[in-house]
Amino acid sequence: VWATFTAVMSGEQKDKLTSVLELIHLKDEAANLAGNLSHGQKQWLEIGMLLMQNPKLLLVDEPVAGMT
Repeated sequence: VWATFTAVMSGEQKDKLTSVLELIHLKDEAANLAGNLSHGQKQWLEIGMLLMQNPKLLLVDEPVAGMT
């Protein structure tokens, strides 16, 4: 997860990524490939990817359904 994003990121973007990974509780999984994450972790990762884009508004339908 981490390497894919950080290869083309500025320092500020890397800091934001670290903050988002902490927010979605995936900082400890940053070295893992997304395919190795659990279903719930993948859902959190998708939310994190949305947050990286600095949305003004985020509309979600049952964003945590099936997550533990």
